[in-house]
Amino acid sequence: MRGFAAGCGLALRLIGGAGASSLPPIGLWQGQYTCAQGKTALALQITALSPTSVRAVFYFHALASNPGVPQGCFSMHGHFDAATRRLVLKPTRWLARPPFYVWAALSGTVGPNGTGPVSYTHLR
Repeated sequence: MRGFAAGCGLALRLIGGAGASSLPPIGLWQGQYTCAQGKTALALQITALSPTSVRAVFYFHALASNPGVPQGCFSMHGHFDAATRRLVLKPTRWLARPPFYVWAALSGTVGPNGTGPVSYTHLR
């Protein structure tokens, strides 16, 4: 099985955009995760629908150090709690799905500097 599975790690950081202090945290978040296929690049574009509701596109692709990873992406929908700075995103639709890949829900606390712990839930 590819994509997010038990033991995967994920790291994201805001790149440009409105800034981590914006509520909700919109913009382009980039990072990487390590899973069954090895290290994988990711970009998460977050758009605000309201002060508490967001949508996102999760795009993953190969890193130079791991060129065999295919490209893929899926849309997400979620909410942001400004009081706790907690962001929760759930997948809604595959836009480009490589064979055998699965998507994941994400949640975490957004730090004021544009980082924070992010956890994931494996979903089929």
